[in-house]
Amino acid sequence: MLTEKLYFKITLVSIFKNIPPKYIIKLNKKTVVTGNTSGITGGKILVTFDNILPAGSHTVDIVFPNKDADDDNLLLTENIEINGYYLSPILNKISNNNTASIGTNNIIEIYRLTFETPLYMWLLKNI
Repeated sequence: MLTEKLYFKITLVSIFKNIPPKYIIKLNKKTVVTGNTSGITGGKILVTFDNILPAGSHTVDIVFPNKDADDDNLLLTENIEINGYYLSPILNKISNNNTASIGTNNIIEIYRLTFETPLYMWLLKNI
């Protein structure tokens, strides 16, 4: 079976007042990285990981589970790269679920990148 080792680099930017925003990175629906921003607002978070994937279709999900518009608790995707290829323009927002309660506006946002391996063949067809 054909496999390919891919290197992922995701840059996030945090904006918050009180509660640092959280993030979850999933590859093919399995969590590979979780965290929250620590430090000052406006700071950049660089998330890197690699994985060996079989030939076929794959997804990377970037999940922001605790955005809060009332508290300006936001996390933004600045960039996503696979093997050095900048793929942010084809990142799709797939979910924006408002679960408002009294005094809060909690939002779960999910951004998805769908791609195929071998990566170079997919890039030739789609970029």
